[in-house]
Amino acid sequence: MNDDGTDSDETADDGIYTLVSTCSNGTQEIISYYAVAKDVTSDSFNINYYHEIEDSEIETADEIADSLTSSLDSYINEDGTTSESDVESASALLTENLDQLVQDGTISSYEDNTTNVVVSLPTGYSFVYSLSVEDCDAGGSVSTFQPFKDTYNESELNTLSDEATDSSAELITQEFTGYTFSDSSNIDLDNVTLDELKNISDYSVILWHGHGGYSQTYGSMLMTGELNNLLTTILYSADISAGRILINYSAAGRNTYAVLGGFFDKYLEDNSLGGAFVYLAACSSGRDAVDNFDNLYSLVNTFVEKGASAVFANSETIFTEYNTKMMKSVIERMNETDSDGEYYTAEEALSYAKSVNGENDGHSYSPAEVMLFPSYNVNVSNYRFDDNGTGIISGSVKSASSSADISNAFVRVYDTDNNLISTSRTDSSGAYSLSVKAGEYIVKISAGSYKSAKMAVTVTEGETTFNETFLLVNAGSYMNYANGTITDSVTGSPVAGVTVNVRLNWSNNSGTIIYDSDGYYQVYYDTGLYTIEYYKSGYNTGYKNIVISDDSVSQDAIISPVTSSGEYRIVLTWGENPSDLDSHVYGTLSSGSSFHTYYSNKSSYDGEIEVCNLDYDDTSSYGPETITLIPTSSTPYYYYIYNYSGNSYGTVGNSGAQIKVYDGSTLIRTFNIPTDQGDGRYWNVFAIVDGSIVVSNTITDSAGTSCAG
Repeated sequence: MNDDGTDSDETADDGIYTLVSTCSNGTQEIISYYAVAKDVTSDSFNINYYHEIEDSEIETADEIADSLTSSLDSYINEDGTTSESDVESASALLTENLDQLVQDGTISSYEDNTTNVVVSLPTGYSFVYSLSVEDCDAGGSVSTFQPFKDTYNESELNTLSDEATDSSAELITQEFTGYTFSDSSNIDLDNVTLDELKNISDYSVILWHGHGGYSQTYGSMLMTGELNNLLTTILYSADISAGRILINYSAAGRNTYAVLGGFFDKYLEDNSLGGAFVYLAACSSGRDAVDNFDNLYSLVNTFVEKGASAVFANSETIFTEYNTKMMKSVIERMNETDSDGEYYTAEEALSYAKSVNGENDGHSYSPAEVMLFPSYNVNVSNYRFDDNGTGIISGSVKSASSSADISNAFVRVYDTDNNLISTSRTDSSGAYSLSVKAGEYIVKISAGSYKSAKMAVTVTEGETTFNETFLLVNAGSYMNYANGTITDSVTGSPVAGVTVNVRLNWSNNSGTIIYDSDGYYQVYYDTGLYTIEYYKSGYNTGYKNIVISDDSVSQDAIISPVTSSGEYRIVLTWGENPSDLDSHVYGTLSSGSSFHTYYSNKSSYDGEIEVCNLDYDDTSSYGPETITLIPTSSTPYYYYIYNYSGNSYGTVGNSGAQIKVYDGSTLIRTFNIPTDQGDGRYWNVFAIVDGSIVVSNTITDSAGTSCAG
C-alpha cells in the first residue's frame, strides 16, 4: 500500500492509501483485506477478482462447441434437442470427444454432468456445453411461466391460469407467424428456476402468472417454482446478501425463491429485452413502480430499462380470478383488429379488458388494478404485436470445393447484441428457411468437418430475404489466396487505382484497408469466408463476398460509376452457368405508350430524354449486365431476368445471380436469386413505382402480364 501519488494513487500524502495487486490465477477468487493499528483491527472487505476473457478464447470456445455439436449430429433432432432415450448414448460420445480434446491439449479439463459439461481451456477460461433434452430446455419467442401451475385449490382457477398463459400464447402464434410457442417454452412449477430466469430475455413475449409480493425494503418480487435447497442457496449467496433474491417459505405450500428487480438488473444484458412484451400477472408486481421505489431496483422499471416496450403489472395483492381474466382479455383483444384493419394496441386492450372485467378486482380494503408501463413513454400506448412485422430468411449451404449440398447443417440467427433468436437445420438439398421479426441479424452456419461461417442479414417486413449461398470451406488453419479483377459495370473494363478492404465473414462492412490495386486484387489469409469492400472516387462503393479455399479461382467484382440522384443503375452478376442471363425493363412513357429495353432494344427514349439504356450486355457468364433507368412517370417500371441460354445449360435458380440497385451514389437494395422456386426461366425481381421499390422476387415460367412486352 502506498500514499505517494503513484500506482493509481491520485494524490500523495493525502492519507488515502492505494493498493495495487496483480492476480495470476485464472479462476475466480475472493481476497479479504483489513487494516491493523496496534491492537485494533478494522472491519474486513472482500475483493472479487477473475480472469478477463479474451476474444480469442471466445472464438476457441465457439469452435469447440461447434465441433462437439457436429459430432453429435445423429443424436440431435431437427429442433436441436436430444430425445430422452438417446441421452445416455449421446453423453458417452460427448465424453469420448472431450477425452480426445484433453489428450490433444485443446482443453485442460472438463466436468461431466451427463447433459452438460463444464469445459476449461488451458488459459483458465471455462464454459458450459449442454445437451438440450427434448421437452426440458427453454426455446422459442413466446414463453409462459407458471411456477404454481395446478396448485390452486379450486380447479376453475387452475383452468383460468392455463387460459391466461398457455392458451394466450397459442393464440398469439396462430395469429402472428413470427412467434413460436412449444413445450420447451412452456415453463411450469420447479422448472421456473433462478437459472432459467437468467435466460428470460430469450423471449419476445413473456406471460407470467403466479404468486408475487412486496417489501418496503426490497420492493416487488416474483416467486419462482424452484424449491429452495442448500446448494442453490450457497451458489446464490451473494445475490441473497445483496437483496436480489429472497428465500420464500410456504408460498402456496411450496418453499421457493423470490426474485426482485435487482436480480434481473444483474443478469440481463442491456437492451436484451429490446421490444419485448411482458405481462406480470402476480400480486403487487408493479407496486414498487407506483410507490416510486428507489432503495434498490423497481421490478417493472428494470424490465423497461432492459428494453421491454410494454409491461403489464398489478398495483396490489390481487384476486386470482380477476387477475387471470384480465390477462386473458388483454391478449385476446391484441389479437383482434379494429374497423381500420389494425390490431388493437396494448392501451386499447387494457381499456377493453377493464370494461369487461371491471376497473379493479373489488378488494374492499385495497382494490388492485392492472397497469401498463412505462407510463412516461408515449410509444407504449401504441404497442402492437405486429409493430415490428416478420420476414423470412432463406438460403442454402454448399461445399466451397465440390459445390455439393450440405444437409443437416445448423443454422443459427443472432441479433446484433449476440442474442440467439432462432435455429434451424438445412434439408437434404442444403436449403433452410426461418421466420424472424424485421431487423438486423447475423446468420451463423455450422456443419460437420467445415469451418463455421457468418453473414450479416437485413430482414424486411413481409419479404423473404434470400441469402447468398453459403460456401463452406474445410476445417483447419491454413493459408491460401483469393484474387480477382475490379470491373467497370458500364464499360466492362478493369478499373485502376481501386482501394480494397478485406474483412472476416460475409457482408461485413467495417475493417482495415489491406490492399491498393490497379484493377486487380490478391489476398492471402486463412481459408474461410471474407468480405471485400472496394472504392474509388467517382464510383459507388462496392461489396463482394469471397471465399478463400483449397481451390483458388478468380473472384471478380463490379464497381459502378456514380449517377445523379433519381437515376437508377441496376447491375446483374451471376455464375458460370447458364452463360447468358438477360436484363429487361418494361414500362410506360409519359405519353402513355410502353417501352421495353433489353438486348434487342438497348436504348429507349421519352421524347429527348433517354429513359432506359442497356449499358453493358454480357453473354459469356458472370456479368456484368447493367441497365441505367431514369423514370419520367409515376407508373411502374418492371425489372426482370430471362434465362436466354435455356434450362439445359443451367437454371436461373442455380445461377447464383445477384442484383444491386443504386440510386445516384447510394446502394439501395441487393437481391439474391431465390433458390426454392423451381426451374422457371424468368426471375421477376421488382418494380420501381414513383420512386419506391416494390418487390416481387419470384421465379416463374413467364414475365407476367404486367411485364409482357
